[in-house]
Amino acid sequence: MSNPLDSAGSQPPDIKNIDAASIRWSKELDWIVIGSGGGGLTSAITAHKHGLETLIVEKTPYVGGTTARSGGGVWIPGNSLYNLDKTIDTQEDIKAYLNATIGDSSPEPLKAAYMKNGPRMIDFIERNSHLKFRLTPRYADYYPEKPGGRIAGRSMEPVPFDAKCLGDELKNLRESVLPVARGAGIGLTQARDLYYVMREMREKDRLSAVARFIYTAITDFLFGRTTTSLGQAIIAPLYYSILKQEIPIEINTPFTGLVVEDKRVVGIAVSNAQGEFYYKARKGVLFATGGFAQNQKMREEYLPQPTGAQWSLTAEGDTGDAIIAGKQLDAKLGLMDEAWWTPVSHMTGNADPYFNICERSAPGTIVVNPLGQRFVNEAAPYCDFVKGMYKSQDKPTGYQPCWLIMDAQHRRRYTLGSTPPLIPLLGKYFKSGEFIKAGSIQELAQKTKVPFEALSETLQKFNKDCLTHKDTEFKRGDSAYDNYFGDGSMPNPNLETIEKAPFYAVKLFPGDIGTRGGLVTNEHAQVLSNEGNPVEGLYATGNAMASVMGHSYPGPGSTIGPSMTFGYVAAMHAAGEG
Repeated sequence: MSNPLDSAGSQPPDIKNIDAASIRWSKELDWIVIGSGGGGLTSAITAHKHGLETLIVEKTPYVGGTTARSGGGVWIPGNSLYNLDKTIDTQEDIKAYLNATIGDSSPEPLKAAYMKNGPRMIDFIERNSHLKFRLTPRYADYYPEKPGGRIAGRSMEPVPFDAKCLGDELKNLRESVLPVARGAGIGLTQARDLYYVMREMREKDRLSAVARFIYTAITDFLFGRTTTSLGQAIIAPLYYSILKQEIPIEINTPFTGLVVEDKRVVGIAVSNAQGEFYYKARKGVLFATGGFAQNQKMREEYLPQPTGAQWSLTAEGDTGDAIIAGKQLDAKLGLMDEAWWTPVSHMTGNADPYFNICERSAPGTIVVNPLGQRFVNEAAPYCDFVKGMYKSQDKPTGYQPCWLIMDAQHRRRYTLGSTPPLIPLLGKYFKSGEFIKAGSIQELAQKTKVPFEALSETLQKFNKDCLTHKDTEFKRGDSAYDNYFGDGSMPNPNLETIEKAPFYAVKLFPGDIGTRGGLVTNEHAQVLSNEGNPVEGLYATGNAMASVMGHSYPGPGSTIGPSMTFGYVAAMHAAGEG
């Protein structure tokens, strides 16, 4: 495949590990956390509460990492909120589900540690910080029909948080990629409901998502609140707790290397506007730096091609710093060819990628490859969808984007990007050539360079299935997960014909919300060497570590849940409690 990229991504700092004998310490602490996402802040609070003198260093000007840019889902099987909901998530079912989804792509001790410590982490962080959780209504596991799967209860989201209490520190809070996150007070379900705004406004038996959104925006303005939600509502209360507990955090302070003594990590080197400094860590250093999604060179070395940093939704600091430093210590790497894939587009007319999820699942859309063929259940979990994108390509012709196709009746009913139904699309949407409007299928095929006969045949077959409410080719709408992002007022929440002009097509690219390969760790979150032994004094969590989820994506929040869990596990082990 050719590689149609014009973005070099971000560059990591010059990372070189250093011998302790050659430096003088600027500070001495017990526990140093590198990175300020959900995993890093959770670990810092855990270490502090267990008596460790703790420091957080963050290389960017903002606190929150990719967690702040996320939807805020946290997938924790066996969480206490689930059990309070008059049901029990048994250890047998959890283990069966992890075995059915992850299998042997992740070590058993690591999976067992996640099962054991995930619920403990949630209970600890709710007792010892301002972060509170609630269940995400009706949000299914990604494979609920597999053994041990659940239609709801394992995914949680943060309770909206008024970040006004941060005062001047509010300027350091990383923004969400979703413009409604601040000042909206919405959760994952409400964000989905805003997509189905027309249906919501017809629901007279309950307060619609639109009314809730307007109410929160007005009352925030009147009372001077700054209500955060989604991923920001994880970071804002954790950041506030860090400040209240007087845990020091240094922003604009890139990590530039590990300090090593007799193969043990004893501290770090950092560089900021004041100079270069060396911080000693008596109990250990935690990498919570994220993966390498913004490092184009590493993407091209490890990930399937084509690959582009400009297709990633991660924070700009996600440049593989921990992996680079770990490799210099002969640390073992795993899952380096994997990412938390998601299809993205530029359907909003902005440079930043747009996370396409509702658009794929809603009735009245299909996705075709450059040959004009459907190739996957459009409503499938986003990771599976992108893997289908890679497999669908006609490799001899080089890479070409897939197309999300819809018609006029879809535009009348559903939101598209940030444009509500019935509202005309802005002209800027069509200038890039990545958003097409056509008066007929033939014109659409011409503009997208998709074979007309193949596209017509695909649409005819799809429309015929829609009349029987059953997708005979890819079973779209058969899973409870599909239905969550569908329109529940339809006979099949995910199917409707595509036949009313004008027609629209949006280019889709194989994007991600982060890479999942990194430093291999044991059940205590200790980084392992290529020989399989712990690298003393060094821990990792989040996308800096090879994910406990292996090659799978079991449920909504399978990135943030493990990141916070193993941040907690690492601090407990360093404190002698785990």
